[in-house]
Amino acid sequence: MQSSQTIDTLKNRLPLMQNLDGSGGTNRISPMENQQQGPSPEGEDQRKCSRIANIKQKVYSGHIYYCLVVMLIISTIFNLFFKLFRTIKFEFLARIFEFLFFESLLAILSFLAYKRTSLIHFNSLSLAKSRLLHRILQIFMVLIIFATHFSPIFSVVPLPDDELVTTTCYLAFGFWIHYGAFLLLLILVECFSTIVLWLKTKWSWKALHSIVPVIRQPLFTSENMHTIVALLLAIFFTIEGLYSTSVKPTIKNLHIKINNLPSEFEDFRIAMVSDIHAGPSVGKQRVFEIVETVNSLNPDAIAIVGDFVDGYIKNMANRIEPFKHFHAPYGVYGALGNHDYFFEPVDNWITYFSEKLGIKMLVNDAVILKKDGKELCFVGTDDLLADFLNVRGHILDVEQALSQCPVNISTIVMAHQPNGAAKVLREITRLNRRVDLILSGHTHAGQMFITLPFGYLFNLYFFGHYFYAPTDTQIYVSSGINYWGPPLKMFPSLCEIVNIRLLKG
Repeated sequence: MQSSQTIDTLKNRLPLMQNLDGSGGTNRISPMENQQQGPSPEGEDQRKCSRIANIKQKVYSGHIYYCLVVMLIISTIFNLFFKLFRTIKFEFLARIFEFLFFESLLAILSFLAYKRTSLIHFNSLSLAKSRLLHRILQIFMVLIIFATHFSPIFSVVPLPDDELVTTTCYLAFGFWIHYGAFLLLLILVECFSTIVLWLKTKWSWKALHSIVPVIRQPLFTSENMHTIVALLLAIFFTIEGLYSTSVKPTIKNLHIKINNLPSEFEDFRIAMVSDIHAGPSVGKQRVFEIVETVNSLNPDAIAIVGDFVDGYIKNMANRIEPFKHFHAPYGVYGALGNHDYFFEPVDNWITYFSEKLGIKMLVNDAVILKKDGKELCFVGTDDLLADFLNVRGHILDVEQALSQCPVNISTIVMAHQPNGAAKVLREITRLNRRVDLILSGHTHAGQMFITLPFGYLFNLYFFGHYFYAPTDTQIYVSSGINYWGPPLKMFPSLCEIVNIRLLKG
């Protein structure tokens, strides 16, 4: 009797188990068996969507746009105070508010970058792996942002002999610049697709409707894809740029033909170096390597065309000590660059370079090089930035710079900025003076791919060898031996020392 009841019970439960072996019947499964089988694909998708929603809720909790507006207002206030104290000559307070202004601008972009990175999700991974990778990305971005904001401090404090910490911070800054730039570019793509889709709802243009299916593709609309792409591109270009600055300097041989060059100066060699930028990310070993490479060329004269340093004398003395080992029979000459104005009062640097390091600074000044009774005039101008800073006794004065050069003598001018070279060209046209060659730097040939367009657009001469026919003047703009800030450049060949050989044209 008990056995019969057990069979009846199994029969009653049998419909719940049918169709598991393909024998037909309804496909009803007990709750217990459903748990044993695991979640369905639909359930997994729902869980991932819920996870993404939770991420967005956490990241965008609070008033994000309100925060951005407040940060912009604070940044503007810092900038106003910086300009006020600079105007009334309170340099110490001006420096403080300049630093705060710079940091506040960084903070705005860091805020956006972190928010965007925190939204990255990985649908193809399991929940545990996705959470782990997400946490790693968040920690990585926090470290990058911290190092980036910390890097400007190294310009105003004593520098350690070990360059690992300073170089790492500036390398993080370089990554941050790339990531922010690519991210902003791709956000613009998203904005464009959003505008197109919005216009589709307002107008019935045939052309507009025809591109909507393309615009709806993830390539144009996926925030997740765009953030990951920006992240990968930033990593790639940071690694590639670091490699470019880690190799030995490139020697570029440049033959310059000069009309009416005295025969005595035929084959006269000038080693041109610009944009050394000794400082937080350019240490003593790199400076020593530059000096050693220049001296190995056995030049007749050495021209250092601006941007010697990024820092103060008391913090930089050890790093620039190798400068005193530059050697050339006809002398070592320097012209000021814009970065030489940024920290230490520029007159202090002029005195230090001349008296401690043996570099003859030509600031709207000239020397006459004599060889077997013939002469060549070597000129250095002040930097163009002096025209805007209102520093007492400093302005790019071409007439004064050329005043010591006899008329119609072969003349070479050092002018750090290409736009300063353009001013030299305008002035010699007005003064009817002869200049055969102008040596410039400043642009770094763009330095990084993302900053290249700005360097190209804002400089009348960008990189390489130019000729200005009205005055029969040649201009050479060097890409510089080093870099500003992040130790990154596009190609190894852009870390150059120019070996100039003068020829009679």
